[in-house]
Amino acid sequence: GSGMSDAEADAILDSYSQDETKLGADQKSDMERIHDLFMAITAEDRKLQVESGVMSEEQIAEQERTQPNYVPLMGFATDESPGAETGGGTTYSSGSQGREFDVRGKEGKKAKGRITRAANVLSQLLTNSAAGRIRAERNIALQKLYNLVEQNPNPDVWTIIKPGQPHDAKRSVGVKINGEQHYVEFKDASLAESLQG
Repeated sequence: GSGMSDAEADAILDSYSQDETKLGADQKSDMERIHDLFMAITAEDRKLQVESGVMSEEQIAEQERTQPNYVPLMGFATDESPGAETGGGTTYSSGSQGREFDVRGKEGKKAKGRITRAANVLSQLLTNSAAGRIRAERNIALQKLYNLVEQNPNPDVWTIIKPGQPHDAKRSVGVKINGEQHYVEFKDASLAESLQG
């Protein structure tokens, strides 16, 4: 959901298509180019997710089938946090860009709908794109660690944990391979903690 009903969205679109003074041919063409740019950024992000192993081709195909025009609608058009003054600024979600070097969990959030208006969609798209690129690069580096461990087994130092196998969260670092969750589990928890952040 976008924070507005389908009827509200349809009314906005209809007002532009019925009143040429609101959106002339040039502006309509500009809006179509902006839409194409949004979709190109989203397509590039999805391609990187597959190339980095964060998601599989099948997972991306399902995402494209169910959400062909997806754009992130996070943040708030105004600051709606408790104690915020009326008319506050815009807030954004920047994703996990901290020190942790650990890739685990679901990719993205499932669209659940919202009752508030979203923040600047272009800004959120670029923020999500940057966070996704950081996550993809981390995953590529972690795949190299995973391959090193796999080629040099040593249960006194580290172990590979395949999908569905139990792991110790305090001693393991997550990595995605073809969209599936794997782990490198260290015998010494401090090694995992240094990567987890």
